[in-house]
Amino acid sequence: MYESNKRLYAEIKAVENNVEEWFKLVSKFGDEANDEEFVRHNVEYRLGSNLLDIKLWKLYIEYLRIHDSKEMLQVYSKYCRFFLDDFEMKEKYKNEVEKYGPVFVSWKNLFDFESQKLSDDEEKNKNKIEDSGMDGPSAPKRLCVSLSEEKVENSAGGIQIFSSFRFRHTGKTVPFRTEIIPKYVFFPKVSLP
Repeated sequence: MYESNKRLYAEIKAVENNVEEWFKLVSKFGDEANDEEFVRHNVEYRLGSNLLDIKLWKLYIEYLRIHDSKEMLQVYSKYCRFFLDDFEMKEKYKNEVEKYGPVFVSWKNLFDFESQKLSDDEEKNKNKIEDSGMDGPSAPKRLCVSLSEEKVENSAGGIQIFSSFRFRHTGKTVPFRTEIIPKYVFFPKVSLP
């Protein structure tokens, strides 16, 4: 096993400058070893090193289409937020959401075909409010506080917001850009003594 892995490592290193050949070898090994995590870790690590590698993003999305359609939708979501002007991929993403079911994302600026994923705390609070039967004027009020992020005007006259996301499998944090949408933090109303 050690010798075969050593040989495979040498093959992968030999083609690391050719993204298609590199991906083919990494995914071949992952399939033969029945180890999807190997593929995900290696691809996401490489994407974290070069987020502008559109070819690798697309190869990874195609790989996930076969192996994990729900994860594919999550990667599509990240891609479409990083490459805002790739309308063709956004349309493909929309079609995939229709085909493979709803996608729940944590972003505040949802596309019209995405659904908001609530954090555990938000889900608990939502259930508490629903269980209490409190709604309308008697429901707890929230205070909205706008958060600032690094903003840069783009060539189209709009504003891009730079933030970051974390790959689930590697834990590597990488920056991304998104549309201008105000973000808010909600705090419960507190009575002062």
